[in-house]
Amino acid sequence: MTDSFLHVGSSDVIGREICNNWDVQTCSHSRISDFSIYNYDVVSISAFDPKRKLMNEKNCEFLGELISRCNENARIVYFSSCRVLDFKFSVGKKTPYVLNKLADENRLLRNFSDVCVVYLPNIIPTSKNQKSRFFEQFFSNLSNNIIRFDVVDYSRWNFVQIQDVLEQVFDSNKLGSFEQILSPTDLTVASLAQKFAQQKTCVEFGDRYEKYPRVKLKSARFCKSDTAKDLSWLDDVGRIYGY
Repeated sequence: MTDSFLHVGSSDVIGREICNNWDVQTCSHSRISDFSIYNYDVVSISAFDPKRKLMNEKNCEFLGELISRCNENARIVYFSSCRVLDFKFSVGKKTPYVLNKLADENRLLRNFSDVCVVYLPNIIPTSKNQKSRFFEQFFSNLSNNIIRFDVVDYSRWNFVQIQDVLEQVFDSNKLGSFEQILSPTDLTVASLAQKFAQQKTCVEFGDRYEKYPRVKLKSARFCKSDTAKDLSWLDDVGRIYGY
């Protein structure tokens, strides 16, 4: 990586991975005024105010400051969600989180000529600081010998390891304007249940089908790790949640 690189967002799973394992300068969104942002060739952004997950607030203050102080010729990498991509294709839910992420994306595209928006599915937790109500509830139920889902067993979700994602982002000079990064295979609910089901475990499924993400771009990039075929990462997540 030869260009000068700054990542904004130090407390989320992406920022923590960059801080710990990549030779990239990082800062929190509240400290961008302490950095000479204009001097960086590449600025990546994962920072997102948790309050904006619950309420529509399209005018993000720190993003405005970043735009005003950043070199207009800089390469901007914005980490987004496949939930936004699903919504753009009219198959996803309209939520404050999705609307605010989309507003940030459009704001960056209006102000910079070289923007890459990276759409990610479920990111596998690496610590308990990364809130995951799904895994918290799943392993809580498992501790009581219960596996319970409100969806049918052939529902499927895509999970990625954040280190695999960053290898794609930082080691490639060929990223386009819109990139989707996925595991090669979706994880089915049945496979997740089978991984932990024992003779004494009560397994319950619902009657609703769910798939995430619903939209998969033909140009999607795939991680080296197939998280649906190698489920060892679930043991690590279980330890995070005390199972």
